[in-house]
Amino acid sequence: MLSLLTFARYLFPSHILFSNLLHRLQSMDSALPKPQSGACFIDRLNNDTLYNIFDTGNEDAKCQQLLHESERIAQVSRRWRTLAEGSPRLWNYIIIDSYHKPARTGRWLALSGRANLTINWSWSLKESQKEMQSQAELLKPHAWRVQIFRLVTEGTQATEMVLNDFLPYLSASTTIRTLHLEATSQVRPSIQLKGHTFPALCELQLTNIDISWDWPRGILESLSIQHMCRYNLSWEEFFSILSESPNLNRLKLQGMETTQAWPSVIVGEREERLASLPRLQVLHLSFLLREQASLVLEHIRAPALSELVVTCHDMPDIAAAIATASSTLRSLTLRFAPRAESTVVSALSHALPCLEHITLFSNAWDGREVMDGSFFKAIDTCRALVSLRLRDFPLNGQHLISMVKRRRGIQGCSPIKRIEFENTLLWPRLRNRLVELGVQIINADDKGWSIREDDESS
Repeated sequence: MLSLLTFARYLFPSHILFSNLLHRLQSMDSALPKPQSGACFIDRLNNDTLYNIFDTGNEDAKCQQLLHESERIAQVSRRWRTLAEGSPRLWNYIIIDSYHKPARTGRWLALSGRANLTINWSWSLKESQKEMQSQAELLKPHAWRVQIFRLVTEGTQATEMVLNDFLPYLSASTTIRTLHLEATSQVRPSIQLKGHTFPALCELQLTNIDISWDWPRGILESLSIQHMCRYNLSWEEFFSILSESPNLNRLKLQGMETTQAWPSVIVGEREERLASLPRLQVLHLSFLLREQASLVLEHIRAPALSELVVTCHDMPDIAAAIATASSTLRSLTLRFAPRAESTVVSALSHALPCLEHITLFSNAWDGREVMDGSFFKAIDTCRALVSLRLRDFPLNGQHLISMVKRRRGIQGCSPIKRIEFENTLLWPRLRNRLVELGVQIINADDKGWSIREDDESS
């Protein structure tokens, strides 16, 4: 015989119970009369009670996952299935995945009424154009209620044809807020959407996609462009997107290949042309050329910036200038060569009162180059720092231990609680000494740079 809690755990094995649902089930289970022999607990609940148990989507975002469980619920209770199908309010959010058969997709679309849709498509080479087209045709009449659209594809010609046919329907939706398009192969789908707009789009992520369209702006909150041919996005247009997106809080750019469309001469106009992004909190610039990253960094003002990642070559000077200008910065990631150590030291020597985490990538390929103690002394000025990550970092163990000890004796200075090493082989004695000082050590692997043996005695 099942109890309410047992039934709920059967429904939600991965996330056990949501807090509000757990409280509701516990209170109801204790209030119910003892069941008669052979009776199932669900037979003791009237329709209103069942409805109250499962109508939780508006209270807790996680409860939207309840809709994934509908078929298992139906297997347990025909009454619940009848109730769910007859109660459109329950269907406030449904998810359509690529593996759903067209007949099943059509059935849930018919049942869901006006519920918002999330579409998660993952297409590989095994999917035929006919299968993809059948999914798209089913969803065309419902494009107006799609809220989230995510696509991961291997970038076949069939995929390109289906997307160019379906996305124009989606672009007119006033409900779609999230659009993720990703190609996982070297073949890049080319999408033509000129003349189409996404009026309510807040989150945009493009990975390895060639797209020609009228870029969304105005209410854009998150923008991520990765491995994208940029001949369709000039610097002028990109700057216009930033200037017209005051609500932008996340900006990530990675691996743009060419600089022809982004001339460096514009840098001279930076004082007159600044994009003010008062809500920007996260800025990631990864594997860009110096000219590309310079244009972005020198043309924005982000007073609320809390996370800055710059892993471009030879960029510590500009990135450091941005870091020192932000009194709200909490996380800083820089990639630099040992010859640029003085620039990084200069940046860290400025007061960064909120900085809690630093990640440093070294471009050094010569193991003889080792950071001197000035770098670790500069870290002492970051009083809130508690976490440090070093990758490909030519390290002197004595300097590291001295820094950890020194911070423990500085009034108002947070001790280092965690150090993560990647591509750095730690000698056992150094590891043990850091642990004795209360530092949590994480060693990603045992390859790459090793601490010099003459430092082990420290």
